[in-house]
Amino acid sequence: MINKKNKSEKFFQEGMNFFKDGKYIYAKRKFDFAIKYDDNKNPFYHYYKAKALFSLNRKKECLVELEDSIIYFNEKIRSEPNVAKYYNGRAEAFELLVKRFDLEVDTLKDLGIDLLKENFFDDTDKVITKMMSIFKKIIDDSEISINLEPTNLDFKLHKAKFYSFLASFLDSDYSCKLHGYFEKTDLIDDAINECNVVLMMDSKNTKALMIKGEIYQDLNKYNESLEEFDKVLAIDPFNMEAIYSKGYSLLRLGKYEESIIAFDKVIEKEPKNYLAHSFKGRDLYYLVKYEESIKEFDLAISISPKDYFTYLYKGDSLIKMNKKDEALKEYNKAIRIAPYSIAASDRKVLLLKEMNKQKEMNKEISRAFNANICSFDRKKK
Repeated sequence: MINKKNKSEKFFQEGMNFFKDGKYIYAKRKFDFAIKYDDNKNPFYHYYKAKALFSLNRKKECLVELEDSIIYFNEKIRSEPNVAKYYNGRAEAFELLVKRFDLEVDTLKDLGIDLLKENFFDDTDKVITKMMSIFKKIIDDSEISINLEPTNLDFKLHKAKFYSFLASFLDSDYSCKLHGYFEKTDLIDDAINECNVVLMMDSKNTKALMIKGEIYQDLNKYNESLEEFDKVLAIDPFNMEAIYSKGYSLLRLGKYEESIIAFDKVIEKEPKNYLAHSFKGRDLYYLVKYEESIKEFDLAISISPKDYFTYLYKGDSLIKMNKKDEALKEYNKAIRIAPYSIAASDRKVLLLKEMNKQKEMNKEISRAFNANICSFDRKKK
């Protein structure tokens, strides 16, 4: 008779197989059973359930599992301080937390992050302070896991992946104050170095190739990024992440028809991939197919209504169709979601100028400046 431990491990492995195939709802169900029969509070069961829920856009449920996973990683690290996988696992959980990013302060304190007892999502400085606490934890845990187990390629790749993400994040709308803590060039150099170390040991490591391709995208080197993604697809022709990333590079290179082919492959496999819909909409916009582009943007919004960039793209298409009032509504929606966004404010200001609404334009300039002074300063340089 199979004991409870073996049952939980069996369900977890079955869940991982579904997860790797992109069948997140089936993966989540298997992880539920793994957790049900688990008496040891295995943090990885909760972490991968959180990842499955995140992929299913069930973010509130994701947050519950993510909190549990971090608490259980903390317990494992206290009882087994020399086991590298728990540090790396906690780093990955914190990284997913960054992407969720709406934990309350008291919850963060419970997880070991010391912050002020107040809700501060309307204060950019305090949001940056909050993010810095998490970023530092991720970096520290990654370094500890590598030092404890220096030959583990997965740990090196996680460090490279996070450094690539953080380097990209430094260019986002509300991140300029992070430049006091991180240098983008150093992060990129460290990420590429880790990838090259991995590729010296395993030349067909698709994760390392993907990370290098993403770094080249961040550097606006789209031809170089395509080379890396094509290497991945030569090894794994059905790698959806590589197909999606290739589609984005093709979009940035102005190869819109080829880009649409790539995004259609992703959408066929992952119909709820809102980014594939959103960027396909951009392709259609550049191909002067504005009504078709709006259909894609609406699909993306229906899947992920808090992705403010899609509202901006939809507004761009509406302007081309001479529907300026409707476009203004879309830009306002984006600003409500992301009041710090310079991209959103720039579009709104330009549109108000075209509409001869000087008073509203001045009001928006003042609002945006107060919401994100540092990005305005960076923009002037």
